[in-house]
Amino acid sequence: MKHRRLWLAVTVAGGVFAFYVVTVGLAESITGNIEVGRLSWLRSDRMLDTLDAYVLPARSLVRVPGVDWLFELSEGFWRHVTAAPICVTYGTHFEQIPIADAPKDLMKVFRTSCPNAEVIRVSKEFSGRKGTQFISWVIRFKDDGKLREALMQNHQKVDMTYDVQNP
Repeated sequence: MKHRRLWLAVTVAGGVFAFYVVTVGLAESITGNIEVGRLSWLRSDRMLDTLDAYVLPARSLVRVPGVDWLFELSEGFWRHVTAAPICVTYGTHFEQIPIADAPKDLMKVFRTSCPNAEVIRVSKEFSGRKGTQFISWVIRFKDDGKLREALMQNHQKVDMTYDVQNP
């Protein structure tokens, strides 16, 4: 009797896990189709938040060795069946902050990389469905008579600098 209950519990747990693996790929595909406008009638923050919550355990379980391929297989299958986009590009926006309010360690690393630069503006770049996903710090500066920008994803190094065209 005891082994029968254990076997039933393992079978039910395995069935629930299998159902989740199969359907989590569908949730990702639905999200992609909503984002590109194919399922516009489903587009609401509540629906997208619900789909994000459903996919959240899979994003954690994907780090477990040997399990990640199951989720990739499910997502690939449903993307093929529903013709969902692989990547949805979101617009970006900048939030400018006063130079004096920029993190000190960020500015210290920037000054080390660009010692003669005159800082003009410091901004945070955000993207994502809700516009809250941090992308990078953007520091606009003048150096050797050129207007330039530096991108920093963290406070440890300058990831990229480039010249800016004056409008």
